[in-house]
Amino acid sequence: MVERPDIASDRSTLASRKRPLLALFSAAGAAALAVALVLLSVFALNLNLSRLKDSFGWVEHTDEVLLQLTRIEATLIDGESSERGYLLTGNADYLATYQHARDAVGGEMDKLAGLLSDNAEQMQRLRALRPLMTARFAEFQRVVDLGPDHMADALAILKTARVEQFTPRIRSALAELRRTELGLLTERQRSAERESAIATLLAIAAGVLALASLALGLFLLQRQRSRFRIRQLQSELIHVSRLNTMGQTASMLAHEIKQPLTATANYLRGARRMIEMAESPPAAKIAEVLGKADAQVDRAAKIVTRLRGFVDKGETERRPEDIGAAIDEAIALIELSPGGITLHRRIEASLPAAMIDKVQIQQVLINLMRNAAEAMRQSRPGDITVSARRVDGSIEIAVADNGPGLPKAIQDRLFQPFVSTKADGMGVGLSICHAIIESHGGRIWAEENPGGGTIFRFTVAIAG
Repeated sequence: MVERPDIASDRSTLASRKRPLLALFSAAGAAALAVALVLLSVFALNLNLSRLKDSFGWVEHTDEVLLQLTRIEATLIDGESSERGYLLTGNADYLATYQHARDAVGGEMDKLAGLLSDNAEQMQRLRALRPLMTARFAEFQRVVDLGPDHMADALAILKTARVEQFTPRIRSALAELRRTELGLLTERQRSAERESAIATLLAIAAGVLALASLALGLFLLQRQRSRFRIRQLQSELIHVSRLNTMGQTASMLAHEIKQPLTATANYLRGARRMIEMAESPPAAKIAEVLGKADAQVDRAAKIVTRLRGFVDKGETERRPEDIGAAIDEAIALIELSPGGITLHRRIEASLPAAMIDKVQIQQVLINLMRNAAEAMRQSRPGDITVSARRVDGSIEIAVADNGPGLPKAIQDRLFQPFVSTKADGMGVGLSICHAIIESHGGRIWAEENPGGGTIFRFTVAIAG
């Protein structure tokens, strides 16, 4: 399906407007990513601090459990020491100490249960310890109740206690609780260290990526600003080049417009004489003369319009253009020069539309044709041939002359700024041509003309 030129033009304009917006969105996206990564880094650092806090919390918890186990063991020792002391001496102070230990042991066990409530295995060990502790204090109570007055019965109870081994079993259970708690602390510390290390790495990686994203955003923004400035400078340079070309053609413009204006004045004077001298003026003859005058006025207007459109500065915009018509307009402009050079036009039939900025491409053509004309200044009459053909999915345009050709010393630097073969040349014309064609996605080069002279060729994209 063939795409309408106006639709293709709208799409090209829309795409050119979208490009800076996409660049700005890319820079904003990079900045937003940097902010998100900074937040992620802060979250990772907060997680790291939380793990460190948990680690300290587990250390404090383990210290409390170990201290409570020590208190229970000390209560057991106090009970047993007080029992023996009261049995041997009958001193009431030993009895008071025993009663304090007996009353305290239940509360100490309850405190330990509160500390171990988050671990089912430890709670199971504590439940197994309670009957042993209860049985041991029951033996203490029986011995204390007998007292020194019933020494033989009390010694019998003590002898039975040695067989049942309540105290060693209680101490073994307390030691198991202590070992398990220390093992849990080690596991929790290792887990906290792993999580802390992961959080630290995540924070560092997020921080580095945030800096990289921020740098990327700044780079994209700066590159877009640089591209925008380059486009502005290029547009200004091309405009100045067109004005320079216009200055060169100003005198030729006056000469060219003088001819149709002089002819128009002659036709109008002739018509006036016909009307004044004849009693019945010949209407057909007068109409013919006025038609010729109108044609000359139209010719002059076209010359002025063509030059004004070429010099007028506007926003660069690529759209589908008839490359043959663009070449014809450029040839019409260059034909303002005095005679001595013949321009030939060879346009391949049925060429597709080209996606170009017509004024810029015409600037390239005029620069190349004017350079060819100036190169043949000493060898006139000369020939310049402008041709266009389709080659490998693009349109190739060529400007050939039969002049003296290019000096070999500058062939490799031909399109560099300030390189010129003319004594009074600035050396920016071909550099501008190169910039224009590259901005259109094409390429430009020069080669020797087999018939003598030089051929400049450049390519432009086919619309659609």
